[in-house]
Amino acid sequence: MKEATTKNFLVITGLFLFVIHLSGCIFYYFSSPPTSSGLVRKVYSGIFLLGPFFNEDRIKASAHLYILSRRNEQWSAPVDYGSKNFQQYTTNPLRYKALKFSDFERYTARKVSQALQKENFDIVSTSSVFRSLNGFIQDIYFEGDSPDSIRLIYVVKAYNSGSKAYALDTAFNVCYHPHGITR
Repeated sequence: MKEATTKNFLVITGLFLFVIHLSGCIFYYFSSPPTSSGLVRKVYSGIFLLGPFFNEDRIKASAHLYILSRRNEQWSAPVDYGSKNFQQYTTNPLRYKALKFSDFERYTARKVSQALQKENFDIVSTSSVFRSLNGFIQDIYFEGDSPDSIRLIYVVKAYNSGSKAYALDTAFNVCYHPHGITR
């Protein structure tokens, strides 16, 4: 008899604690963030609550590679293929390849930007990372139909949460003939 009451007590206590915990999760999830965060809120926000995964004040910078092509003496409008790929992935998560394209483009563009801070374009254009980026652009974005010229504009948008504004910085702006770049 004593075992049954102890077991019932533990079950009721466990259910009570679970309901308190669930209520706390729901309360902290739907309540606006307080001006001062307490220990309980930090524990719930850090361990138990999922999301938001993208907090505006945590996103410090985003990089974009704008690609223009020249055919028949006409320049195309700038296209941010990386953002297009990411949007394709978010609308259809089965398009995982689009996300990998975006990642590869962002990685190689960042490496080219770092190289251009140290060397001039003539030297960087012979590097393996630039040849990879150029080959990727020609094969994936232009599907092997290379234009006469390509212009790459790599822009970093830094967000200032205090002023709620973006500061733009053009990391590089290069124009080249893709046929002159060896793969």
